[in-house]
Amino acid sequence: MGVEKNKVEAESAIASEESVKCAKIAKDVGEMSAKVSSELDEALPALAKAEQALNGLKVKDFSMLKALTSPPADVQKTFGCVIHLLCNVDPLVPVTKQGKLAEPNPWKCVSVQLKNPQAFLDKLKNYKADIDEKRVPASNFKAIEDILNDENFTPEIIYTKSSAAAGLCDWVKNIAVYYNVFCNVAPKRAAVEQAEIELSQANDKKATMEAMVAELMAALKVL
Repeated sequence: MGVEKNKVEAESAIASEESVKCAKIAKDVGEMSAKVSSELDEALPALAKAEQALNGLKVKDFSMLKALTSPPADVQKTFGCVIHLLCNVDPLVPVTKQGKLAEPNPWKCVSVQLKNPQAFLDKLKNYKADIDEKRVPASNFKAIEDILNDENFTPEIIYTKSSAAAGLCDWVKNIAVYYNVFCNVAPKRAAVEQAEIELSQANDKKATMEAMVAELMAALKVL
């Protein structure tokens, strides 16, 4: 009986250690999840502005641009940014083996897109999902980094050349903010997922130990 009692006490001690371990992992998971959610929340205003910019655009806004062979430089720059962002996402945009824009004149790609303005807008409205599903390579945003840092690349300035381009400029700037936050949060989200796996495994081990202790206690009671 003394031997069985010692066995119960030893297994109970191990079960207690597992309970402490589970509690700590659960606490860490909770804190990490809260931090990830908080950082993603910081991107929501930018995402809302990006969506608002697209919602303000209408198919007719692009009708005047379709016929242009050489639009103002600011208009070309803005639409060019969008084309770069669609690389590796939209099959209509030609890319090199390295995934970069293969067409030296982005406006040619714009002309292709503007043949169906509604489909073009729909692609941009779905771009958040492309980011969330990790279909957008970092090279897309790297290609327009200099333009994003240009103090003259603003919707207010672009608006003097084209209202449609101004809306797209607003979208480009804000979707870039969302992308940067998403990329910074992604490793932390992966860490949360790994911690959740460890928590599940720890809980399974804890349940096994508790069942073993219960069985030993029942045997001891019989004795």
